Amino acid sequence: MENSVLLQRVEVDDGYVHSTGTSICAVNLKFENDRAREVVEQLRELDPDLLLLIEVNQAWDARLEPLKSRYAHRVGPVLEEGLGVA
Repeated sequence: MENSVLLQRVEVDDGYVHSTGTSICAVNLKFENDRAREVVEQLRELDPDLLLLIEVNQAWDARLEPLKSRYAHRVGPVLEEGLGVA
């Protein structure tokens, strides 16, 4: 299961009467993971409102380029050796 890609969307009730909630997805990319295409595809399908990515390095930052227009606001560094967070 080490190389499997399985992402899940979680809906959070934000307490507003007419709200549909907020969806959150947190992913440990495992910086040595070579299945970027699958990860990006699943993230597009899930389309969470908030996306937390762990182990973002320069290579992953480039692989995630197709998602950057959807998630334009970013906080966190891109670091090597899998220490980055976005």
